[in-house]
Amino acid sequence: MATVLQQVQGVLWMWVALAVGVTLLTGVLRSPRFKGWWGERKVQQWLARDLNPQHYHCVHNITLRLADGNTTQIDHVVVSPYGLFVLETKHMRGWIFGSEKQKEWTQTIYRHRVRFPNPLHQNWGHIKALEHVLQVPLQHLHSVVVFTGHSHFKTEMPARVTQGRNCVAFIQSHTEVVWTAQEVAQWVQALSQKRLQATRATHR
Repeated sequence: MATVLQQVQGVLWMWVALAVGVTLLTGVLRSPRFKGWWGERKVQQWLARDLNPQHYHCVHNITLRLADGNTTQIDHVVVSPYGLFVLETKHMRGWIFGSEKQKEWTQTIYRHRVRFPNPLHQNWGHIKALEHVLQVPLQHLHSVVVFTGHSHFKTEMPARVTQGRNCVAFIQSHTEVVWTAQEVAQWVQALSQKRLQATRATHR
């Protein structure tokens, strides 16, 4: 009798552990941090797959120290003979409402609405940081906002905002050569030297 009871208890504990594990995993998958990481990972794969590495040099998850002592984190930077492309990733679903000049945009999923900062304004801060830290001419810095996930714009999509792999087409649409291969290598080296080390403290 005791053996049967122990077996039943063992099965029950197994199901409890499984339920806890599923709950924890679901929480992780739904967390903003995981969604952000997943979106950035998808963009990183698209850039690696579709851009010629002889001409495009991709750097990811860059943290820069600003003049006032604060820091800013940039999802992706693509250095090329055609300029420097600064990518801000948003992994979202639902309907998106927003225009270029609005301070906040809105995400709607059924009747649930969430406001979030205009990513174009957010990326402008990254552009200005790179201009200051690296001394890159502003006219050669290009802002790109990339929406990943199952989202759909219900307002007209602003310029410099793309969905999915269209970010690659946007980058490739710039064909005017502004830097030599040597200058591109110098910008890549400067970015490597100025970025903070990817430590836990830097992430915080």
